[in-house]
Amino acid sequence: MSIPKRVMRGLLLLEGVFLLQGLFVLHASGEEAQKAPQASPSARIPQTRSLPYRVAAEQILIRHAGAFDPGKTRRSPEECLELSSKIVSQLREKKLTFEDACRDLSEDPVSRSKGGFIGIFHRGQLSDDFRDVEKALFSLEMGAISDPVESPFGLHIFRRVPIEEWSGSHILIQWKGCRNAPSTLARTREEALSIVKSLLEEAKSPSADFADLARRQSEAPDRVQGGSLGIFTKGEILLPLEKAVSSSSAGQVTGPIETEIGWHIVRREAVRRARAAEILIRFQGKEAKEGGVTRTKDEALKLADEVLAKARSPECDFSALAKMCSEDATAKEGGDTGLFTPGQIAPEVEKAVFLLEVGQISGVVEAPRGFYIVKRLPAE
Repeated sequence: MSIPKRVMRGLLLLEGVFLLQGLFVLHASGEEAQKAPQASPSARIPQTRSLPYRVAAEQILIRHAGAFDPGKTRRSPEECLELSSKIVSQLREKKLTFEDACRDLSEDPVSRSKGGFIGIFHRGQLSDDFRDVEKALFSLEMGAISDPVESPFGLHIFRRVPIEEWSGSHILIQWKGCRNAPSTLARTREEALSIVKSLLEEAKSPSADFADLARRQSEAPDRVQGGSLGIFTKGEILLPLEKAVSSSSAGQVTGPIETEIGWHIVRREAVRRARAAEILIRFQGKEAKEGGVTRTKDEALKLADEVLAKARSPECDFSALAKMCSEDATAKEGGDTGLFTPGQIAPEVEKAVFLLEVGQISGVVEAPRGFYIVKRLPAE
C-alpha cells in the first residue's frame, strides 16, 4: 500500500526537464539537446547584493522545433524567441497576467497544471545544462519576471514567488474499494468514517501523543514514522491534505478528510530545518580508524579550542577556515552542510545548531566522529 502523489518527492518538473529527488537533478545530455538561439541574458547574477540560498519559481515554457522533446511544435528557434519576448513585454506592461499566460500559452503540461509552479531550488542544485536557468532564478527579485531564458527544452519565462512549505502528520483509515486498500479489507466507507471520528476525539485530547496514535492505528506506510508527511511544498502531497495542513496552525488537529485512499486525520507540525557550516577536528577512536587519525582526544580538543578562537575573531572568514582546517567531507564547500532536518546529522551537532541564531558560532561540540565547531547559516 502506498500513498500516491506524496510522493512525488522526486517531483517531476518541466515535463522531464528536472526530476528532483533529494539533491539529484536528472537532465538530458548535451548531445541530446540542440542549441536554441541566444535569448537576451536574463540577468547575470549581480555581485552587489546577497543572493538567497533558495528560491521558488513559476514558469512559462515555449518550445521550438530544435529543442529536446519539442512535441508537435514546428516553431523555429527565432519564432520561439520572438513569441517569448512578446509574452514578457505583455506581462511587464500588465496587459497579460502570469496566470493567464501560463494557462493559455505554456507548453509544459506538468508545471501548467500547478499554475506554473516548478518547485524550490537551492544554489548549485542544477546541472551545467541549466546554468542560465539557475542564474536567472537567483537574480530575480520577488515577483519579478525574467527575460526569456534558454535551456535544452526551449525558452522559459520565470517569475520568482515566495517559498511556501509546510510540515504535517496524518492517520489513515481505509475502506473496501478505495485506492490501494488491501483486497481482504471488508470495512465499509461509513464504518471507516466512524473509526476516524473516534480517533479524532482521541487525537484532539490535550494529553494525546499523535505520533504514537499514528503508529498504532494508521493504515498508511508512514505510520512507522509516526505518520509524518515530512516537509512539503505545493503539489507534493494529496491536495485535500495539503489544504488541511496549510490552512491550520502548528499543533492543530483536523479531520475527517476524505481522499482517494481513505479517511484522514491531520496535524500540522512546525517546520524544523536548518543550515550550518561545520569544522570537524577528529581524534583516535572507532569512528576514525579508517581515516588513519593518530591525534589523541586531548590533542584534538586543544586544536579545536585554537580553531574556535580563530573562528570567533572579527576578521575570520568561517568558510575559508573550514576549508583549511576541517577534516570532514564538507570542507571543500566551506563546511556547508546544506539544509537538514532533525535526525539527518549527528544529534550532538544538530542540538547545537538549533540552539544558535543565524550567524552565531557554537562552542566546541563533542560527537563520535570528533570535535565540531558550527556556525548557523541562513536557510533561505
